[in-house]
Amino acid sequence: MRTGGRVGRQTSGSSVCQVGKGSMMSMPGSSTGIAIETLVLENVPSFTDQHLQSLCSWERLYRLELRDVIRVTAAGLRGCAARVEMSGQGQGAVGGLSRLRALELGNSGRPGSQTQMASLGLGEGWAGLEELTLGGREVGPGLLCVSRLRDLQRLRLRGCPLSEVQVLRSCRGLRGLRWIEFCEVTFQGHHRRQENGEEEEDGSGGGDEGKDEKENPMPTLQHSLAALLPRCSL
Repeated sequence: MRTGGRVGRQTSGSSVCQVGKGSMMSMPGSSTGIAIETLVLENVPSFTDQHLQSLCSWERLYRLELRDVIRVTAAGLRGCAARVEMSGQGQGAVGGLSRLRALELGNSGRPGSQTQMASLGLGEGWAGLEELTLGGREVGPGLLCVSRLRDLQRLRLRGCPLSEVQVLRSCRGLRGLRWIEFCEVTFQGHHRRQENGEEEEDGSGGGDEGKDEKENPMPTLQHSLAALLPRCSL
């Protein structure tokens, strides 16, 4: 593979490739023998649906992170999703990125990216996908699709506004979910403001109650998730 600005390194015995910040990317003519297990792409405008499709032949790729990759579309992602197929030995994931276990889709709202919403490509499911990270503009449409990810165990949501109802409605069918994480998430009704250099919680009454509210902006969410998905950690 030849890329501008690529960083490749060995991490804990795994092959990791990072391409970022406006790099140009050209895929190899033959993918035979590619040992890359983790591919991280951030703000690579030259990466398209066609490039994504070519990754399907990477036999060891199990983690893919796409951040502000504005030319990857919902249709392109849908075309790479692994499907479930029955065989004499049971069922398994086939086609597309069938070895992929972890996927990240992030969209910070860069110009030209507002209408892509690649996470809508998850709407038909993805066999074998165990971990999903959604960021920015991809969170809303992605949450509409996560119920189709029957093998999902870990879900991370970052850099977005959310509501408790939105989270619970999306996770309702994820009986296999074991872990959910919120990073830089603003929960509706719990916005903070900067005043005189100090963070304050709107509507807090002060004292211990206000302190607890500040540390946990959605105190009922954990209880609701525990009732809905008792094996899931928040």
